[in-house]
Amino acid sequence: ALIGYLRSRDILLVLDDFEHVLTPRNVETVARLLAGAATLRIIVTSRARLQLQAERVIEIEGLPYPAADAAAPAADYAAIELFTRRARQQDAAFALSPTTMEPVAHICRAVGGMPLAIELAAAWTRTLTIEGILDEITRGIDILTATMHDVPPRHRSMRAVFAASWQMLTAEEQAVFAGAALFRGGFETAAARAVVDATPQQLAHLVDRSLLRRTPDGRYRRHPLLLQYATEQL
Repeated sequence: ALIGYLRSRDILLVLDDFEHVLTPRNVETVARLLAGAATLRIIVTSRARLQLQAERVIEIEGLPYPAADAAAPAADYAAIELFTRRARQQDAAFALSPTTMEPVAHICRAVGGMPLAIELAAAWTRTLTIEGILDEITRGIDILTATMHDVPPRHRSMRAVFAASWQMLTAEEQAVFAGAALFRGGFETAAARAVVDATPQQLAHLVDRSLLRRTPDGRYRRHPLLLQYATEQL
């Protein structure tokens, strides 16, 4: 009945945070909907691929943030703008200044421009200085936590986000993910095989789970916060 309804209409279906319900049965349902309704388009946001032939993957980067040697004003970057907007929700008097500009930019670099992490960091401006927030992030990811009642539990901390992905890995994949934290500047397949006994299949699965990213130069890299989390698992 559902396919019949969809077949006669131009519909865009959005499935958000699909990794939380990523089961073979649910993936099969998506495949069946696509096969049965030619005009149906589905946008799926997920940290893990569905592994369907019809799938077209678009990797979403973090918000732009200033490099340490950036020439453009830091306030022009989307990551800085988001931090400032969220900080003002905690303290209406918050404003960027020559004193706070670089620490805020450093925070955005430390979290790789990740919007959720930026929002969680900015929430601490009501109790910590900008330098204090940066220092805590440098120590670990536990500062990136929210207590808002209208925020879904899975989005209340970066640890919860990463733990959900960690728990979806096999023991062997967990060992590769953690062991690869020894490579601070990225690594190639041969190095991962030699140091942590990683197979190409395991590395591919970590890429498909958004836990690694393969760059055009053939190296594997990971988000800086994921590197912190992986280091904890060693």
